[in-house]
Amino acid sequence: MGRGRQRAKQRRNARKLKYLTTDTDYAELQRELSGQGADDSSADQDPFGQIDEKFQHEREMDEYAKWAAESAAKAKKQVSQTARPRKPIPSGLFAAMLKSSHDSTHSDESSKGDKGEKNDTAAKKSATRTAAARKTATRKTATRKTTARKAAAQKSTTRKTTARKATAHTTTARTVTARAKKAKTSKTSSTRSTKSAA
Repeated sequence: MGRGRQRAKQRRNARKLKYLTTDTDYAELQRELSGQGADDSSADQDPFGQIDEKFQHEREMDEYAKWAAESAAKAKKQVSQTARPRKPIPSGLFAAMLKSSHDSTHSDESSKGDKGEKNDTAAKKSATRTAAARKTATRKTATRKTTARKAAAQKSTTRKTTARKATAHTTTARTVTARAKKAKTSKTSSTRSTKSAA
């Protein structure tokens, strides 16, 4: 049961206990506390109650001992039944074939033992080589990524600077043309004023 369910159950039980309304029989409670209860008098009247409990425990122990002995006997029977007799050793041509195949497997295993040590050292060397190759590959990829990032950053900065220069050039060209227009207009207005004055 989850912790949340447990808490909810405890809350429910607490509410039941809090709001439970029962009618208490105070007279019965007083009799019980004074020692005049009906249950206590019946227990005192049975003098053999404690003796029966003692013998009951002994009977239970005897039954357990019987059960243990029976289960041990069953286990011994099962072990003896499961033991199988060995197969007879083959004779003749079939036995010779088995012996030759058995000898060849042993010779293969002994030669494999020497080769196995060499293979183990070769495997360790190859593992270290592959680990070194992986490290160098990761370093190369990391350097490639960093150079690509630097190149991208450089391109973006050059684009920004060229854009800024172009905008600055256009603004200066506009201001120059605006000044030239003003100068022309001022010249024409001055020539008009001189003509009108004359």
